[in-house]
Amino acid sequence: MTESISIKKTVNLDFGSAILRVKEAFKANGFGAITEIDIKKTLKEKINADFKKYTILGMCNPKTAMDVLDMSDETGLLLPCNVCIYEDKEGNVIVNAVNPAALLSLAADTDGNLKRKSLEIKKIIEKAVADI
Repeated sequence: MTESISIKKTVNLDFGSAILRVKEAFKANGFGAITEIDIKKTLKEKINADFKKYTILGMCNPKTAMDVLDMSDETGLLLPCNVCIYEDKEGNVIVNAVNPAALLSLAADTDGNLKRKSLEIKKIIEKAVADI
């Protein structure tokens, strides 16, 4: 069975509070937001399209990033760990974090070290999402 690409949670917060809480929960688990993309704003500016509230945070744990980059240069294509915060059609706020075990399975891993590391990172991200 293929592993899900995401770790998802519906949160009982307004959109702005959810973004702040995601940043806090991930920071408490060793990650920082190194990028923040407001998709709604970007689509409005670039193509004059109206879109729902949708923000992508690029989360990074420098130590784990260095570890996976040391294992394979191509893992840089899969960094940072994205966390999407958006409103669904019912107005619920969803937090959807990338599952690093699924994502890093795309990279060459002849000795299995990358898989082991990705499972460690997955546990940290699961905890961060649970802490929101």
